[in-house]
Amino acid sequence: MAALSLPTPPVPQHLRDDVVPVPFTPTAEVIQPNREMRRHTEKFGLAALMAMEFPPQQFVVKDLLPVGLSMLAGAPKLGKSWASLDLALSVAHGRPFLGRDTDQGSVLYLALEDTPRRLQDRLRLLGVLDATSELPLEFWTEVAAVDEGGLEALRRWLAGAERPRLIIVDVWGRFSPRTPTAKNEYDHITHTLQPLQALAAQYGVAVLLIHHVRKSSGEGTASDPFDQILGSRALTSNMDTTMMLTRTRMQQDAVLNITGRDVEESQLALTFDKATYRWQPTDRPLVPAFTPERQQVLDAVAAGFKSAQTIADHLGKTRTAVQNHLAPLVQEGHLEKVGRGDYRLPGAQQTEQPLPPKPTDVTDIADFDDSEVFTDLI
Repeated sequence: MAALSLPTPPVPQHLRDDVVPVPFTPTAEVIQPNREMRRHTEKFGLAALMAMEFPPQQFVVKDLLPVGLSMLAGAPKLGKSWASLDLALSVAHGRPFLGRDTDQGSVLYLALEDTPRRLQDRLRLLGVLDATSELPLEFWTEVAAVDEGGLEALRRWLAGAERPRLIIVDVWGRFSPRTPTAKNEYDHITHTLQPLQALAAQYGVAVLLIHHVRKSSGEGTASDPFDQILGSRALTSNMDTTMMLTRTRMQQDAVLNITGRDVEESQLALTFDKATYRWQPTDRPLVPAFTPERQQVLDAVAAGFKSAQTIADHLGKTRTAVQNHLAPLVQEGHLEKVGRGDYRLPGAQQTEQPLPPKPTDVTDIADFDDSEVFTDLI
């Protein structure tokens, strides 16, 4: 029997000038490049490295938010979105943020949990009244996930924007991949974030991810606030800068914990200004932050709920769970026990006032008038 003769496959047009066709062999083994073969190696000696000259580290917010990939995390109803909107406006204006200079430029804000109406309401509260003002600030309320076209959408915006400086993703959970691509969670998160980090470096911008914290199981103050971040080990290790906003004692006070590769590890004491709806630095001493559950109990007492049962009903918790938080709050001096089973803030006058509505997430602010919302803002 004559041997089967297979024709040589055609060569693509764009290769015909410089590639010589090779006869097709059915039994030839196709070798796939492994990871080591694909990886680019960059190497240099010690003398060459020490002779290199680099420009100073670039900051979008001086000594706070460098160029690169960063994260701002905190519990719901804490005021992260208010801080993010203020940051976006500050960079677009070129005005200070939290008392620190900003590098003015175009800003993209991915408000993925908001509606245009809610954004408008918040911006008005932040003092944006002129509908004709042309700040270089753009809002997206819908976008594909980062691995389904979202990354390329950001790249197109960066390529077309005039002097882009900042992209805010609020919240990361709405932009993160829908389906894990790796069995190992750490690898999955790393491979997801590396393209965002590279994009930030390529265009010299800051990309800030807004993220939530996990429900704490602890009964006291957290020893390391960054441990509360969802997926903390993988997320924080891939960030150039991580910031954690934690509330303290009263509703208007908070601590901003900062750590990163290009910033000094530090804490900022902040207070929420009800008149301007902005976080501002304060000289008041830093107070250790509470767990989210304990803070909710403290907030409920501040809002007028006096007994363990009314607090439990208000928060949707059991009376026993609430009592487990009330006892240490009294012991540490954050609350006073009055009469048989009632509680109040230290030094507060006992007055009979109508109880406020159940707490609402900050994203629902637009459904209330200004006199009702502050207990639900932060």
